[in-house]
Amino acid sequence: MENMKNNILFWQMSQKENYISYNGEEVYAIVPQSTQYAMKVESFDWDENANAMVRDTLYISQKAAPVILKCNLSELSYNVVITLTKRDRDIFLLPIIKSHGWGIVCI
Repeated sequence: MENMKNNILFWQMSQKENYISYNGEEVYAIVPQSTQYAMKVESFDWDENANAMVRDTLYISQKAAPVILKCNLSELSYNVVITLTKRDRDIFLLPIIKSHGWGIVCI
């Protein structure tokens, strides 16, 4: 049974609609805890005053599924924001890999 679950997860993640590619070289597997969340991935840039400005919606789903996300031009800054919504609660995730210290992934 466990093997079948792993095969299904791999199949889902290999589907083109579950692959989000934006400017950058870092790759993340985003696996929501539950499909009860809606998920949105948006790109953004920084303006001259260091304020984040949302540019485009890259992905949106009412039932969050696992996705592969390629983004981030450098380890110093992220260029996407992930929003998970369940009922009236929003969770914002900023994918960034910290290479200093122990190489901790911060999400």
